[in-house]
Formats: sequence, C-alpha cells, structure tokens
Amino acid sequence: MSFYTALTGLQAATASLGVTSNNIANVGTTGFKRSRADFGDIFATSPLQKASATIGQGVALKQVSQEFSQGNIQFSANSLDIAITGDGFFPLKSADGLQDIYTRNGTFLLDESFNVVNSAGQSLIAAAVDSSGKADLDNMSKLLIPPKTSGDANETTDITLGLNFPSDAEVITKPFDKTDPTTYNKTSAITVYDAGGNDYLATVYYVKTQTASLADPTAKWQTYTYVGETRMKEQLIQSKLGTDALYVNKYGQVHKESDIPPELIARGVTKLVHLDDLKNPVSSTPAAVAGDQLTTGVNNAWKNGLTVADQLQNQAPAMMGGDTQLITIEENPTNTGQLLITLRGILGTDGTTQVTTPITVTVDNTDTKFTIAEKIRSLIANDPTFLNDTYPGRSVTDNGDGTVSVTYSKADGILPLAAPIPTSISIVQTATGGTGAVVTASAGKIYSANDLAFTLNVDGSENPMRIDLSYLNSTEVKKSFTGAEIAREITNVINKTYGDEQYFDFTQGDINVNDNILMNLKALNPADDTDAGLTLSFKFRQQVAPQLLPDGVTLGPDPDIATTGAVDLTNDKVGLNTDGEYVFADLSKVKREDVVKAMQAIIDDAAGTDKTSDAYKKFSTLKVGYDPVLQTFTFKNDNNLEVRLTAPNLAVKGLMGLTANEAIVDASTGGYGEHVLPNGALLVSLKDQRYGTVVSYDDVTRRFTISSGTTGDESSVKIMHASANAYYLLGLSTKEVKTSAVPFRGIVSEPAVVKGGTIGLNLDNKFRVDATNNQFVVTVDNVTGLIEMPMKSDYTIEEFRSTLENRINSLADRYGRTVNGVKVDIQGDKNKYFVISTGTTGDNSFLKVSGNSIWGLDSLPSARGTTSTWQEPTQARNEDGFPLYVSRDGKETTDPGQFSEDETRDLWNAAVLYRFHRVDTVLLAILGAQAGSERSPGGRSDRCGYSG
Repeated sequence: MSFYTALTGLQAATASLGVTSNNIANVGTTGFKRSRADFGDIFATSPLQKASATIGQGVALKQVSQEFSQGNIQFSANSLDIAITGDGFFPLKSADGLQDIYTRNGTFLLDESFNVVNSAGQSLIAAAVDSSGKADLDNMSKLLIPPKTSGDANETTDITLGLNFPSDAEVITKPFDKTDPTTYNKTSAITVYDAGGNDYLATVYYVKTQTASLADPTAKWQTYTYVGETRMKEQLIQSKLGTDALYVNKYGQVHKESDIPPELIARGVTKLVHLDDLKNPVSSTPAAVAGDQLTTGVNNAWKNGLTVADQLQNQAPAMMGGDTQLITIEENPTNTGQLLITLRGILGTDGTTQVTTPITVTVDNTDTKFTIAEKIRSLIANDPTFLNDTYPGRSVTDNGDGTVSVTYSKADGILPLAAPIPTSISIVQTATGGTGAVVTASAGKIYSANDLAFTLNVDGSENPMRIDLSYLNSTEVKKSFTGAEIAREITNVINKTYGDEQYFDFTQGDINVNDNILMNLKALNPADDTDAGLTLSFKFRQQVAPQLLPDGVTLGPDPDIATTGAVDLTNDKVGLNTDGEYVFADLSKVKREDVVKAMQAIIDDAAGTDKTSDAYKKFSTLKVGYDPVLQTFTFKNDNNLEVRLTAPNLAVKGLMGLTANEAIVDASTGGYGEHVLPNGALLVSLKDQRYGTVVSYDDVTRRFTISSGTTGDESSVKIMHASANAYYLLGLSTKEVKTSAVPFRGIVSEPAVVKGGTIGLNLDNKFRVDATNNQFVVTVDNVTGLIEMPMKSDYTIEEFRSTLENRINSLADRYGRTVNGVKVDIQGDKNKYFVISTGTTGDNSFLKVSGNSIWGLDSLPSARGTTSTWQEPTQARNEDGFPLYVSRDGKETTDPGQFSEDETRDLWNAAVLYRFHRVDTVLLAILGAQAGSERSPGGRSDRCGYSG
C-alpha cells in the first residue's frame, strides 16, 4: 500500500510537468490561455473509524483548468489581426458550416471568396448593425469584405462620439492650455486617417463653462480639438430641425426655412448668431406717449380729488385757455410771396380795446407746409400784442403736421369787446415780383373755451379720433376724480370712441311712412284711476336733398312740396322742427347719443314752460338715457308717474322692442325689459378700430401717459390738437411715439381664445333657438354680462354667429368699461365648433364663455391672453472681443465686408449651432462652443453627443 501511495505522487508530478510543458510550448500561440493542474488528497475511512487517525493514500489529478485573465495585446502588420480586450470569444463556423466554434485567436485572413477566415478555413461570424450602431444578434452571418474596399485607404469624414460628463464637475475659468491639465476637465482621443491612409491622433479637450441652474438649466462645455499639435480651424454649420434649416429674426424668433418666404431670408453677409445665446427673453411693451408735466397745483388737485368744472371755472379767465383755432397750410409755394395773417380780434393790454394783429409771412419755393407752419408759429409767438403777461392763457403751437394751433385766453371770449370776434383767421396772399406764392391756408375754430378734448391716433389709424371729455366740464357733473380715476375715465372714452359701436338704422320699417312715428310714450298717475294719461309721439324724419347754408345749419326742401307746390325750408332743419318732428341728416346713421338727444328734445318741447299745464306735470321731469348695462333706453321721472311705451304701427317687435301692446317702464331702472341694440353700420371702420388703449397717471412724475392696446414696434401713439383745457388739466400736447424698424418694444401680444366643443346641430339647415338654449354668460376682461339671443325658428349659422358677436361686443358695466373687438368664428370641417377671441391682447386679456351644451360651450375653462416675449439676438464675438459675421459662403469672419444693418434688419439670418473643424485633409465634425450642451438640472451626468 505504501508503494501505491508513492506512485500516485510520481504520477502527479508527471502531470504537473506536462501542464507546464504545454504552457511553455504554446507561448507563441495567438490567444492561448495557460492551464493549471489541480490536485486532491486521497484518503478512505469506514463508519467505524476515526477520521482524524486515518492516514492518506496518496494524491490524484482532479482537473486541468485554464486561466482566462487578459493577456498582452501586440500590434501587427496584418490589418485583419484583431484582439479581444476582456471577456469573450470570436464566433467561428466550421468549413462545412455545421459546427459552431469559439476562439480567442484573432489571426484572420481573406479566403478566395473574400470571407474572413482563420488558418483552418473556419469563417468569422459577425452581427449586423442598424443605423444607430446597435448589434442585431439575431442576424449573424459570415463576415465578408468585398474586393472594392479591400485595401483602399479612405480619409476620415465623420466621427460620432457619445460621452457622459460628470454633472458635479467644477467650472473652469482659467485660460485653456492643453499642456496644463487644470485648464480642462476631460479629454478624449481617436485616430483619424487622411486619403493616403496615414493615421493621426485627434484629441478633444472639454472645459466646463457653466453649471445647470434653475435660471438656466443647461450645463455648458467648451471644446478644443487638436490633431497632433495643431488646433483645428473652425467652419460654421447652420442649425437644423430634421433637414429643415433654422433662421432667426431681429426679435430672436426661430423658424424653419420652409415657413419663411424665400425673399425674406438674408443671402449676403450677416451677423453671426449662436442659437444657444437666445436665452434672456423680455416682455414686449406698447408704444406710450407721456404728456407734459403738470403744475404742482393741478397735481395736488388730482391727488386729493378734482371736480373738472370747479377746477376750470375757478381760475382767472386771463390765465386759462379759451377758443382754439387751427391754421392749416394746404400747398407748397412755387416761388416767392407773402401771406398776410390777421388774427381775430383780441383784447389789448387795457382789457377793453379790440385790436387786430396783422402778421406777414414770407415764403419761397424752398418752403414746405411744415416750414411755413413753423414760420407762422414763430411770428405769432413773438407778436407782443398776442402774447403778453396779461393773458398767459394764450398760446400758439406748431403741431408738426402742417398745422398751427392758436389758443386764446378765456378772457378774450367773455369780456366786452368793441366788435364781434371773427370765427376764422383771414389769410390774404400778396404778390411779390408779379406772380406771388402759390400757397393756400385756411383757419377755423376747432375748440371752444369750455372744451376738454384732444385728437388721438393709435397704431396708425387712417382717421384719428377726437376724444371728447367736455361732458365733464359741466356744473351738473359733481363727481370728483383722482388722477387714477380720471385716467380710467379717459381710458373708457378712448376705447368706446375707437370701438365697434354701430349706428341706429331707422330705415328698416320701424318708422311709419305715413305719420313718421317711431313710438309713443304715455305718462299717467297710477294712483288716480281717472287719469287717462297724456301721450306724445316720437316722430323721426330725414332731410330731403339737404344743403349746407353759410350759417352751418343743414337744410333741405320740404317733403310735402308735392302737395303744397312750394318750397318751405322752415321745417326741414336738422333738429326739432316746429311741427314736433325731429329731423336727422341721415336716418340710417344715427348715433345712440343723438337718439337720446332727439327724444329728450321732443319731451321737453311737449312739456312746455307752463308749470300749471298737465303736459308740464307729466313730462317736465322725464329724462331719457341709455343704460349700456341693461342695453336699453331708459325713461326716468321724479313725479312717481307710470310711463308706458308702444309702437302703434307694429304687430311684431321692432328695433325698439315694442309693439302696439303697452310696455310698462320699470320705475327704478327706467328700462322696459327689452334689449335695444344699434343695428346699422359701424361708426368706426374695422380697419380703424383699436382696442385696449390704456391711460395712466403718475403723481410723482406729474404726467398722464397714453399707451397703445397692442405691443411691439408696430404700435404707435400720437396726440394732436389738444384743447387748452386738455393741456391745463392733463398736460396733453402734440406728441408722438412712432413705429420702430429697430428692435425696441418687441412683437404684438396674443388675445385670449376660447375653443368650444362640437356644436350639436346640423348647421347645413336652419335651426331653432328658444328659451332652452338662448342664454350665454360671457366675461370679457373685467366686464361680465348675460347674453340673450332673440328667439326664432329659422336661424342660419352665420346669422347666429354675427348676432352673438354683436351682443357680446355690446356688453358694458356700470364703471363705463365696454367690450370691443371680440371675434366669434365657426371652425372645423365636419365637426364644427366655436372659436371666440378677445379684441384686447396680453396677460390682462381674459375670456370666459358659458352656454348650453348644444353649442359646445358648457364647462369650458377660462382663457387668458399672453404678453409676447422677445430678445435681441446677440452678435457673437471672438476671443479678442471682435464681432463676428457669416460670409456669403458660410464662413466665420471678423470682416463685415458688404454687411448692411438696414438691409438685413428685417430679414431672417442663419441660426448657427454647429461648427466644422478642418485641418488639411482631415475633417472632423463636432459641436461648437456652447452649442453641444444637454439640459441637466439635476441628473447624474451631463450628456454631450457629437456627430457630423
């Protein structure tokens, strides 16, 4: 037994020597992994033996194991010699294709079929790779290298790098130096080849320049690329969305090339703009013009509350402005001549003597109407008779549009004068050199002493609007306004004047052609059963062939000329005539306030002056008005009388909502339960309507400011021809803020828009609207109202849409705010729906619409407008601070060449995101500085993908 034990030892030593000999023998075998002999002790025991006392019986070879640790990788001259780093095998297929073989030996060559094989003829198997670089392990086949590429040397054209950067890397501010590792965070290197197959080492250095934050959730890395010791020069590449190139305009907006008209794209030298630099948007602002600074006294009055009439009437007349006349220069001269201007009679320094001030203006063919206007202004302003310390209320202003405003003091109009004051300035042309200057001028009174008004042009309307606040200069208006309150009042008046109000059209059959009666009014004492009441008729009539007489009164022939055989102009003047009829110049264009004025005139005429008469008792305290909240005419009285209204000639409700049946007026509101809305043409054409103008007052700067309701450089505001009172109380004078071609205020803001659900009616047919579906609750900005659509059985969708739009735009509130410019559209092809938008724009625009589900307007969320943002694109600069440009051939340059700010300002310029780096024949495509960052607000790494 001892011999057997010794024999096992000899056998084990032989096996160990055999393994070692095999390892030594294969030292030159490619991919060989050495083996190791593993041995085990032999011993045996029985259940009755004690194991610790048993002697072993020798040694046994348990196994020969291979060690798969990574070996050394050596370079080879054979281009098909490859090695595996780490775990893994090369998959092979036997020559007969029936057996799978795996090896670490990467020595391969091409067989006669150009398959990659080893020396035993076994083929290398490879997986197909998709466009993203992912291996498809289900699609394995022999690796074939076609002869057309075998042995060809191609230059490197594209490199794709996928990198993960540590998000906690520190920002480096030191100047970059590739020899100083503290000036960069990371490097990567790759071998590239030229057309001759020569290899170069390309090294990319990465420097973190910004850490992601809440303000700018973008981590930024600057790149520097070297091939050998040469830093690559850079070329630009335009940013793209897919295959569509991106362009940027002067407001920092980025659009695809396919969305821009070709003629608006800049083709010459442009500023270099990096897309990533468009990061600090600001809100667009409206054009705003501020008035002159008010006096301390007027400013204090606005602070404490000012009653307009009291403020104006408590001033000394000589201190206050009175009538204003406007001199208009209508034509430029062709040669030299003189204009003799005689101002209207004014008081002399003694306060009683009327004087005439002749002013001679010399003009020649170099003058324009603007220079002539300035000459007139200068001469009047330097005339001692006109401007003197006794009458500081007088003033003269060149309005900048070829007109001159001449304002007299109130004293000139109310103190006794030796002769009547002329209503116009006389201008007499005199000859010089026998021909005279061909120039005409006219003058007329545009404001009276008590007018509080000015002319306003918002956003370039063709027809500037007269903003008239003269109603405040009445002793009947007792309300006291602070500066903020009067600013809101002016805001309301401007938006109403510039809004979408319509005329009343009384030519649609509401007025009886036989007696001209629109409606009747009866007043009676409800406490007296014997009182049958007293009735008056509102008779409206239109002039026939009107003509303008010298005194300014519009007259025309008597409509009864056919029966009388004679012309009688007595009862055809505009206004209330002696026959009790109220005559309008045009019955199809009657303003709301003119209807009120006409009705009140008829009532006052019927009341008379005999206080003992029944007519006086019934009608003397009856006041007509129009309530924009109730949307109806009102009839209020102080005598506790009952007022009843009828349209005696109508069986169906007409424009006034009346028939032959009596409607009783509500004693508290003055209304009679009907909506009476204008039905005629627009007072202001659509192209001239403007919405959302805002007036504000700052008691620190002591100025009123008028701002356009739109934002951006296309907005504008111009104040013209302000009355003396408007200047004294509001500081308004001729001022203008124009549109701007240079980016300054941004772009227009957006309205609030509500989109409804599908309308549940067949809109191809006429449909019925009744009490179950005719009500809508609408809030526009700060105005809320209940819309009640007239009930009828044969609506068309267009009729319904326009009626709904008109009724929304007729809303108003008790603070004088009105709704204007709301648009109601029907959109959709098969499934149609409402789209409703506000006329105002910006963050303060608000819209809420509720209606029956059949209209798709139930449970809709409210909507707000948006104030647009913009940013002026920043021109890139090089490391030395010089501004950079993009040349015609797309190269970066500091030479502006033929660059023109004016020519390119309104065009779209290329938005640069990527850069190309080129050195000789080597082309690498990598992201440029600041352009290759990924948003990483809180992630574990910053991803940066480079591709070309």
